[in-house]
Amino acid sequence: MLNIRRLLQGLVLSAPVIATLLIPTAGTAAANPIQPVGPINLPPMPTLVAVVDQQLLTDPGFEGATPSGWIKTEGAFVTSNVHKCGSRSLSLGFLGNAFFFQDVAIPANATSPNLSFYLRIDSNVASTSAVDTLDVLLKTAPALPMTGTTLATLATYSNLDTTNSQFVRKGNFDLSSYKGQTLRVWFQGTFAQHAGQSTQFFIDDTAVWTRQHLVLNFC
Repeated sequence: MLNIRRLLQGLVLSAPVIATLLIPTAGTAAANPIQPVGPINLPPMPTLVAVVDQQLLTDPGFEGATPSGWIKTEGAFVTSNVHKCGSRSLSLGFLGNAFFFQDVAIPANATSPNLSFYLRIDSNVASTSAVDTLDVLLKTAPALPMTGTTLATLATYSNLDTTNSQFVRKGNFDLSSYKGQTLRVWFQGTFAQHAGQSTQFFIDDTAVWTRQHLVLNFC
């Protein structure tokens, strides 16, 4: 007997072929009568659920002259001379020790929250030691003191990690342990004094996503 279920589920046939399958010829009608099959119960269609990535940081590319959502010291400044995407990035190093941060609430139902950013490091410091550093920290987020308590040091970069005048993506740093908490994402630049030498850290396109995110490395 013709398997109507398989025909409907798995075959894409032209009208003449279907007619050939369904309408017996005079010579075969008696030997192969078409039997009624009754109602056709197809399996239910799967439910499609849209999963949307959510970017949790405000002004992640520092496009505002005073970036919204970020708190920074004077030595952390927005520059339009160097940037990954958009028209600005944030620089540490030109004016000595400095930091900037933003508080971010990690949803309790976030799938796999993570932090990433783009970093460019320029340095002409002759030392073979890490004398200028950028620390990427997670802190608690109390009203006072501003510095909070350090929960984790995610990464440390230095004058030894120059990037050949290119922005390099850093991450994804897993934040799953902090679901349901508010974190202070903190960038801290610490610099030695160099006569005629300097290191600059440029940060752009920061992101805290609620789950792993497809990365397209272009603007």
